[in-house]
Amino acid sequence: MGIAGYKNIMNVHLARKRVFSAAHRYWNPAHSPEWNRDTFGRQSEVHGHNYTVEATLSGPEDATTGMVVNLTDVKEWLAEAVAPFDIRLIEYTTPEMKGLQPSTENLARVLWDRISSQARATTARLVKLKVSESEELFSEYTGEGDMVYVTKVYDFAASHRLHAESLSDAENTDVFGKCNNPAGHGHNYGLEVTVKGTVDPDTGFAFPIDALDRIVSDRVLDVLDHKNLNTDVPHFRRVNPTSENLAVFIWDVLRAELGQALHRVGVQETARNRFEYFGQ
Repeated sequence: MGIAGYKNIMNVHLARKRVFSAAHRYWNPAHSPEWNRDTFGRQSEVHGHNYTVEATLSGPEDATTGMVVNLTDVKEWLAEAVAPFDIRLIEYTTPEMKGLQPSTENLARVLWDRISSQARATTARLVKLKVSESEELFSEYTGEGDMVYVTKVYDFAASHRLHAESLSDAENTDVFGKCNNPAGHGHNYGLEVTVKGTVDPDTGFAFPIDALDRIVSDRVLDVLDHKNLNTDVPHFRRVNPTSENLAVFIWDVLRAELGQALHRVGVQETARNRFEYFGQ
């Protein structure tokens, strides 16, 4: 036995979510109104979101209760952490938010401190905090200094045929089944692009989302959306367009534009099939 009452096993991860509603406005008084409108666009006006906060904790399983930590306690931690922000203007809430832009990046770091301080009284530790302002945009913080991970979600539709030229027709049928249909088939793909960085104190962003949107649109979506991957995308005329290869292709294209800021590419082929690539 390690800690009294706890099994000597590998840590188990658990997660709990909490939803709150709040309004905010991106505006930096240190800059001119023109700078704010140019930098934040429509987000310089007051607007609101239904936020979702998800805390992931890790720890050993208690030998008596079979739990890492009581989820009722985690529920209360989350409720207490988000209470100052619920149905309020975020930038005028807590001392921690004073002088900070009300971005999901900054919210994740502030809420991390609030929840991790509660977890310290237990054998569990907070390992990740995710703050989503919508299904298409969320930030994650893992306690790594000032590093924050921001994910933007996109979608595109494309068709493909899975066929390896090095295999015989019979072998291709055996390996790929219906996906080897000579006429091809299609998917509504989901695409997640995660970038990482430290938060810019002027904007509150780890990476400007409008710039990310332009890069993904120009370099990925315009190339793949409503295309036959085998015939319309030169890369896949010689590479089998599996979702694994698609994730690597998107990574390589975006890495050339984003450099070290790119952290992850996720491709959702169907509700049951998901692929992620983090580079070499």
